[in-house]
Amino acid sequence: VRAKADGARDTIGTYDRRAPGLFFVPVEGFVFVVDNVPAAADSTGFRLSKLSLVGDTVFSNVWRTRADLVPETGADAAFLSPNGQIFVGQPANGRSALWTIFARMGDPIAQFRVPADVRIMAVTPDHVFGLQRDGDTDVLIRYQLVRQ
Repeated sequence: VRAKADGARDTIGTYDRRAPGLFFVPVEGFVFVVDNVPAAADSTGFRLSKLSLVGDTVFSNVWRTRADLVPETGADAAFLSPNGQIFVGQPANGRSALWTIFARMGDPIAQFRVPADVRIMAVTPDHVFGLQRDGDTDVLIRYQLVRQ
């Protein structure tokens, strides 16, 4: 990942192209990177990192989930909410996909599941929007996030 400031380029992070990452550049001038990490015998996972555009690592944490809850791969989708929360999705285990919500500084704050056939398309602080196939039609679904 290269940033350009004052006409000069600087490398602010690297990733393995064989393990694709998902990148985000929010308005506040940071890059969020979600990279899958190798599966362990009992878990799968991903690394969530927040980098400044001048090369500082704000945080970089590995998040693991039990292997019986998700397939072998780590994350397969991610979104940035308007309030700075990061939503990271892990593939469906046949019944449902697991999503984890992280605070702006990378702390996990919640998890939720959606049916395996729902594709999350957008997130807000209070709702998750997805598409679900119904015959020949995609149906828009809105889930409300309820804090407990």
